[in-house]
Amino acid sequence: MEEALVKGLDELGCTYDSQSLSKLSAYVGLVQKWNQRTNLISRKDIKRLLERHLLDSLSVEGFLNDGNVIDIGSGAGFPGMPLAICRPDLEFTLVERSENRSRFLRLAQLELKLENVACLQKDLTGKEELDKKFGTALARAVSDPLAIWRICQASLTDNGKLVFFLSTLPNESLGSSLELVEGIKGAVCRIQDMQIPGLNNVHKILIIEKK
Repeated sequence: MEEALVKGLDELGCTYDSQSLSKLSAYVGLVQKWNQRTNLISRKDIKRLLERHLLDSLSVEGFLNDGNVIDIGSGAGFPGMPLAICRPDLEFTLVERSENRSRFLRLAQLELKLENVACLQKDLTGKEELDKKFGTALARAVSDPLAIWRICQASLTDNGKLVFFLSTLPNESLGSSLELVEGIKGAVCRIQDMQIPGLNNVHKILIIEKK
C-alpha cells in the first residue's frame, strides 16, 4: 500500500515525510479495523479506501488557508484527519455528531499522537458561534453547500473559505444546490475540477470564500 500511497501523494503534490507516511498508513489500518464493527464508511468502499477517501481528502491541501481548520461532519475523519497528518503546522477541529464516530476520532487522534487535532462531538446548527475563528472550513459527504455555509460563515476569518466536496453529493441534488449557492451574498464561489489518482471520474470541489 505504501508504494501506491507515495505515488498518489506525489501526483497530488502533497506535503509529506516518512513520519506522515507512517501515520497515514496506520490511520487507514484503524479505519479498516473499526469499520468491521461500526459503520464508519460504506463497506463497498473498503477496497478503494486509498483512492476514494484518503487521496480524495488530501487533494484539497492546496486550498487550505493559514490558521485553524474545521472539518464539519468529519465522520471517519475524512478529510480532516489525513490533512492534519500531512499539515502539522495547522490546527484542526474535527466536528462529528455521532457518538460512535466521535469515539473513533478520539482514539485515532490519541493513537497517532496528533497534537494538532481536537475532536468535538456536536451537532452544529448555525445558531451558535464556535469558540475560535477558522481560516478554512471543510465539508465532505454532508448536507448541501448552502446549509454548511450558513453554519460556518460566522466562524470564518476575513477571507476565510469553505471547501466543499461536491462529488459526494447525490447527482440529483447537485444542480439545485449549485443554483442556491450562486445566490450567496458577500462571498465568491468557484468550482475546481480535481483528478484523483486511481479514480476515473473527475471530482469537483466547490470553494466559497468571504469577500
